[in-house]
Amino acid sequence: MYLLGPGKTIYHWKIPVDGHKSLQGSTGVRTEKEALKFLQRKKAELAAGRVTHYTFKTTIAELAKDYLDNLKLNSKPSYQDMELQWRLHLKPHFEFMKASELTTEHLQKFKFARKAEGAAPASINRALEVLRAAYRRGASNTPPKVLVIPRFEMMDVKNVREGFVETPEYMATVAQCRKVGAWMLGIYEIGHAFGWRKEEVIGLQVKQVNMLNRSVRIAPDTTKDRAGRLAYMPESLYLALEPLVRGKKPNDHVFTRPNGERVMDFDKTWWEVCVAVDPDRNRMFCRACKIPTTHPSKCANPDCGSDNIGYRGRLYHDLRRTAITNMVNSGIPEKVAMMISGHRTAAVFKRYHIVVESALEDAAEFYEQRMQKQIAKQQAAASELRDSLAKPEPKKLRLVGGKKRPDVRSEFENS
Repeated sequence: MYLLGPGKTIYHWKIPVDGHKSLQGSTGVRTEKEALKFLQRKKAELAAGRVTHYTFKTTIAELAKDYLDNLKLNSKPSYQDMELQWRLHLKPHFEFMKASELTTEHLQKFKFARKAEGAAPASINRALEVLRAAYRRGASNTPPKVLVIPRFEMMDVKNVREGFVETPEYMATVAQCRKVGAWMLGIYEIGHAFGWRKEEVIGLQVKQVNMLNRSVRIAPDTTKDRAGRLAYMPESLYLALEPLVRGKKPNDHVFTRPNGERVMDFDKTWWEVCVAVDPDRNRMFCRACKIPTTHPSKCANPDCGSDNIGYRGRLYHDLRRTAITNMVNSGIPEKVAMMISGHRTAAVFKRYHIVVESALEDAAEFYEQRMQKQIAKQQAAASELRDSLAKPEPKKLRLVGGKKRPDVRSEFENS
């Protein structure tokens, strides 16, 4: 151990390694006693193989870069979101830290810092997932960039959405979508019927829609799970898609605006539709002055004029929960419903199955009907038994000369 020079108070350490440059660094402490303890820990880690000349130098920024480069190389849809999590939230905290020095205490401080910024538990977990994935990839490299993966304890998420579209809201939204245009009606109907993700819907081409057998097919390279999908259209969806594919070429996109331009995003149109259907539950507001607005691109306050508009209310992703719930409640087998919606695991699929109040009412009705059938069956059996007991027994016949005659002896004996 040593100090860097006169007036310096932080102790540094140095351990010689055969065949390599010495491992060295700062202990981060000011007393000789604590510095000795730090040095002993480093020697123990070196002896146990938890620290090597290669892994000691690796920084968290290098792990993150390797992980993000791999996502980008394989054209993963999650690349943009993962890169944003690193650049905005993780990089300010961990950019210059060595990967071998990350501890549970550092992760706890990160959670507290993000929570103080107003981040939701789910948002904090997404950032931690990026960091955990970077460590796992670093450990799987040859040679490994890290030898020990820290324990990433996720925060409890209590803000799980349970959005479900009831029939009256569905009918009102269909009417409002018709006012916008056929393209918006088609987007709403396919989301309500199949529960497909927004990116999967707007990427549909005419060649993927078969109007003869009423089926829609998604190519594997356009889905989140990289798996193809096939679903058959109900009548309402067939009627909504028919005018959208009529007269178009196979490679044309299904959802286009009246001017022929492809629909790339419909968030603001969705906001307007939902606000028109239920202004009490759905609302647009200016993020600058916090007042409500009716325009998705401009604040209603003339003194503000900001175009930074936010939205709270029904999400298009709620149609995914609605479709799954409707399929399960309709008696469609879970495996078939998962093939339609594109879920890989039953655990995630069941999170999207919402038990609504109407389903509970139906359950009570089904129970009552079943009990009434069982009671009627029991009553019918009891009535039949009473009738059979009330009837007189038929007279016994005995065989006389090859023919059956009444048993006179038994009647005489009884008399």
